[in-house]
Amino acid sequence: MDSKATQALYPLHPTAAWGPRNRGEGHPLLYICLKNLHSAGADFSHADLMGANLRGIDLSHANLRRANLMGADLSNANLQHAHLDGADLRSSNLQNAVLTGASLREADLFNANLGAACLQQADLQGAYLFKADLQSTNLEGADLRWANLRYADLTGACLDRANLAEADVRDAIVTDTQLAVAKIGNCHLHSTRRLHSQH
Repeated sequence: MDSKATQALYPLHPTAAWGPRNRGEGHPLLYICLKNLHSAGADFSHADLMGANLRGIDLSHANLRRANLMGADLSNANLQHAHLDGADLRSSNLQNAVLTGASLREADLFNANLGAACLQQADLQGAYLFKADLQSTNLEGADLRWANLRYADLTGACLDRANLAEADVRDAIVTDTQLAVAKIGNCHLHSTRRLHSQH
């Protein structure tokens, strides 16, 4: 974590390994602290932000590699070109978030809400999107190679020009999903539900 971020957060979190009572869950001071911080481009790698209220925050170009964001509220957040490789985003709320060009390689997005989020040109190689809500999500040009999308809800999602090679989309809901020019070589589609995609 960079010095500005550290100075801003230390009043709430005096140790590098934040304790279970200091994770920001429902903590308005943490939200205010982060909102007032110049968080764009900040280094939050390995930070524990479990359950944090980060609605509408600007984390563009931020380093969030392997950060714990489980259950965090990142709705309407600006995460353009952010680095979230290996981050724990289980059950997080990313509804309407902007993740254009973000890197989420091998990120854990189990049961995450990504409804209406923008993930154009995002790198989701090896990401775990099991049971993720991707309704009306823009994944145009996204790299989803080796991603696990089993039981994900892709209703109304845009996957135009996305790369789904080797992705596991079994049992996913793809009603009215746009797949124009998508690369699906070796994509596992067996038992995909309600396949009424738009080509």
